Amino acid sequence: MTLNEQLWHTSDRTRRFITPDAAVRPHGSLEIISLAGDEATVDPTWATRYEVTEDEAQAWASQEFGIALGELRRRIDRKLGRMRVSLDAARRAPVRADTSMTPDAIPAMLSLAKALPRAILDGLSGDPARVVAANGRLADVEARLNQAGIAVDRRLSDFPYRLAGLRAETARSRGGGDDPA
Repeated sequence: MTLNEQLWHTSDRTRRFITPDAAVRPHGSLEIISLAGDEATVDPTWATRYEVTEDEAQAWASQEFGIALGELRRRIDRKLGRMRVSLDAARRAPVRADTSMTPDAIPAMLSLAKALPRAILDGLSGDPARVVAANGRLADVEARLNQAGIAVDRRLSDFPYRLAGLRAETARSRGGGDDPA
């Protein structure tokens, strides 16, 4: 059953029929109504060959509903996929012809402003694990900035390492080894 049939019932709902859409319904005295509300008068003998029980009608309706729902879900997924592609393309497109900046430039800058204080603290901490973590966070921000048309190359993600090096150099110049305290 693949949406090529219709469920019909009598007006008093005592009889049910599943008829193929392609079948010619010969005119007669039996009044039937489809689930969509269409009405027809058909030959009772013709209708008898398509008659089903209430349980069969319910099973058919459930199956058809599942098929229709699945098709609807696939159509929605395809539409959402096309919309995502369009949105991604718009996000990557420059805001003007004379610039490489995209609409994501301001949010990317805000992500830098949010990540930078923590990266500075971690870079100066003296803890190698925190320096590596700061490097990873700034590498993500760096990638976002580059995609937004703000060329920062590798300068941003290396910043925590440069801070750690500066901290170590300052400690050595004070004569205290790696720990300035």
